[in-house]
Amino acid sequence: NAGCIAARKLIAAGRKKFLFIWGLKDISSSVERFNGFRDELSKNGIELPSARQIEGNFDPEFTYNMISKTDLPEFDGVFASNDYSASGFIKAAAAKGRLSPRDYSIIGFDNNPVSPFLTPSLSTFSQPLRELGKIAATKLLALLAGKETEKVSILKPQYIERGSVFFE
Repeated sequence: NAGCIAARKLIAAGRKKFLFIWGLKDISSSVERFNGFRDELSKNGIELPSARQIEGNFDPEFTYNMISKTDLPEFDGVFASNDYSASGFIKAAAAKGRLSPRDYSIIGFDNNPVSPFLTPSLSTFSQPLRELGKIAATKLLALLAGKETEKVSILKPQYIERGSVFFE
């Protein structure tokens, strides 16, 4: 699970005070990322109460506005459900004088095409979209033909290390 991996990477970077930025709380991918992140932190004796969870809405402007008007608790590690929310967070944190990776590390999700061009370049997860598309097309064609389809195992996202976790 990407959330577990993100927690491990941030802990390995020496981070101890975490924030989680939601996508949408009723979307399974956001919930899975949150649960993995929270559970891995908990295994390491770190709690993630609601005061350390931020609405992100899969939108950079929404996240930027939320962070701009919020007094954040002390933090040094952030996992965002998606790169768009991460980009809004990075900009709002910089406006408050907090720079990544000097003051905090941040990891996003989706490997958005702009993620390598953010300052700092965003560490993120990439999903195997081509493989997901092939599986979806194959399952759809089988269903249309009235055939049963076999259960698909979950495809694992790939972690991409960039400048937002460690100094480059």
